[in-house]
Amino acid sequence: MSQTSTLKGQCIAEFLGTGLLIFFGVGCVAALKVAGASFGQWEISIIWGLGVAMAIYLTAGVSGAHLNPAVTIALWLFACFDGRKVVPFIISQFAGAFCAAALVYGLYYNLFLDYETTHHMVRGSVESLDLAGIFSTYPNPHINFVQAFAVEMVITAILMGVILALDRRWQRRAARPACSAADRPADCGDWRLHGTADRLRHEPGA
Repeated sequence: MSQTSTLKGQCIAEFLGTGLLIFFGVGCVAALKVAGASFGQWEISIIWGLGVAMAIYLTAGVSGAHLNPAVTIALWLFACFDGRKVVPFIISQFAGAFCAAALVYGLYYNLFLDYETTHHMVRGSVESLDLAGIFSTYPNPHINFVQAFAVEMVITAILMGVILALDRRWQRRAARPACSAADRPADCGDWRLHGTADRLRHEPGA
């Protein structure tokens, strides 16, 4: 991460990176659902992966490519990420994701309306979740809120565990005493996890 990166520049990077990620991922799902694109889960996964990779290359050198509030919070709690940046980073990520989703909706606006008309959908009904699922995920109706939350918590914990394990700097720090709140970010400034993509960038074999 550049030492000259300002908080404003880092927030812009998080906004653009998260937006790019969501634009590619949500865009391909929308193309499949309402534009009649003929590809399956394998192709969708590849496009999401390309979106993540491009977002990483775009932002890793500026903000560390967190691209996810869970990553930002975890790095703050466990990797001495500057706590003053947590809220601005998260706001930027949410804003980037929202604007990207809005852009996808605007590009396919007429197709969304045609799909709703053809399938007699009323927005806000259970049937409309078929389209709303393009932009977000919803729990299976057969599981309760606690179960759905637990699933997401476990998946996120696994993600963060892998991210931290891939970074040799985290492995070196694990052998040192934990940083206190007073150490952030001064004593830990030279050791900072640079976010999801930066870790993968430093591990060619990953």
